Amino acid sequence: QPEISSLQPGMALNLVLVQHYGGWQSFQDLLHCLAKIAAKHTLKLAAMSANSQPKEEEFNNNQPRIVTVSMIAIAWTLCQIGVDAIVLGARNCRHVNDAAYAVSSLELDESDLEAIAEYINDS
Repeated sequence: QPEISSLQPGMALNLVLVQHYGGWQSFQDLLHCLAKIAAKHTLKLAAMSANSQPKEEEFNNNQPRIVTVSMIAIAWTLCQIGVDAIVLGARNCRHVNDAAYAVSSLELDESDLEAIAEYINDS
């Protein structure tokens, strides 16, 4: 766990939030859970790509080759009751493309939602 005094103000605030909502280890456990779900969806994405013959125009459609933890977090957030939109902080075009995929094509199944809920409810 980083020392709060060594962090920039924005990062220090993030650490304060992590500490408030369960602590560093709980946050690491949640990230590990999200990474496992992302890996599962990456395998699904790879299987779908392997089973289809893309047309010429589909080669540049910006579909990701991997599913990231951020994509899982976006998809999970949009699954929550009362959430209709998200505010995205993107630093580059890839982040925007990843978010667009998470919003339009990534579907979390019941086991994904239950696994995330287990970590969130334990915090």
